[in-house]
Amino acid sequence: MLPEDSVQVWKSAEKYRLRILSDKAMKMTLDNIENIREDEWLALPKSLLLILLCQKPNMSMERICNKILSWVKQDEKVRKKHLVEFLPFLSFPLMNPTYVSRLTGTSHHFSDILFEYASEGNTYHVEGILEKDINIQRQILKRQSFKLTKPDLKIQARGLVVEGQTGRVYSFGLQDDRLEFHNLRSPSITTGKYIASCMWRNEVYLSGDKHFIVYKPDNNQWEVLPDLPDGKRRRKHSMSAVNSNIYVLGGRDNVRQCGNDIQCSILKYSIGDRKWNDVCNLPVNVADASSAVLGHRIYVFGGKKADKKPTALVQCVDTHTGIAYIAGKFPFPTYGLRAFSNGGIIYLVLPTGEVLRMWEDFYLADKRELEYARKKDQPLKKPTVCLYKNSTNPCSP
Repeated sequence: MLPEDSVQVWKSAEKYRLRILSDKAMKMTLDNIENIREDEWLALPKSLLLILLCQKPNMSMERICNKILSWVKQDEKVRKKHLVEFLPFLSFPLMNPTYVSRLTGTSHHFSDILFEYASEGNTYHVEGILEKDINIQRQILKRQSFKLTKPDLKIQARGLVVEGQTGRVYSFGLQDDRLEFHNLRSPSITTGKYIASCMWRNEVYLSGDKHFIVYKPDNNQWEVLPDLPDGKRRRKHSMSAVNSNIYVLGGRDNVRQCGNDIQCSILKYSIGDRKWNDVCNLPVNVADASSAVLGHRIYVFGGKKADKKPTALVQCVDTHTGIAYIAGKFPFPTYGLRAFSNGGIIYLVLPTGEVLRMWEDFYLADKRELEYARKKDQPLKKPTVCLYKNSTNPCSP
């Protein structure tokens, strides 16, 4: 395989599910990213572009931003809604201030979408650097999705541990040779023993029982957010963040729903509006499941069903259309697992310690979601994902 052929080989390998070849072609494409022909870049499927961006390509932030905007403009009617999905891969404070100013101008084609993020870059350069306000610099850099270590500003990449039952909070340095835990301020309210969490722009959102709170690293403070709507309560549920929205999926409630105290409903909290809304219902109500995000899709893995038995199902929520469907299956029923996405891949850690890797057939997922949006009364029957134990052995859906 030659470098100039890597993009086409990668697309073909993804289409025909040739995982080893796909990995090799992706790595070669990443190494050769500056030399990708413009027509090939513009023809990349969204999912492949997201995978490339997850690998943190060796390009300037301005160059990456230009590449993303040119991709969106190529088919703006279809692709503009995806632009917000790419913004977490851009750090506007790391861009040239003149370039950032152009992005926030009213004449810019996508200023309505870019303004919030790019304005943060303007503030960083004007108030932070020119006016030498170190506090402003710290606050903005702490909100970036990139792992930034700035000893001169006393900024370090850190992890966070919250004890649901006691409310105690600990942090630890990700760059340390050994883990040393440090006490942090605890929230003013307790969210109960069975909490769920997710992160958006380095802010950690927690929910448990009826409560909903967020930890903001820029000022080391907890903020109490609006409770779950209509007296709803959640425990043993899962949470995921997509495009400035927090999703609460499944779990248990004292109020019976879907015929059982195990829930099927999906709730959405808009960070900008600070409001809750109902999205849709999962096809199968589950508790003790786990969820992770790829692009605009939330995948929900396993869990216990209404009959208290574990399920092997993988459910998917299309956040664009508000539709949930069965996407595939584990090779065995499971619950209490943990899922996370990294580098465009979802990894699942089972209670046994085994690790699975999820491969998304996005060609099929896109096609099926389009069909389902047209015919909402007809469930999707063909799986769109497959799991790989230890990243090698295929598991039949």
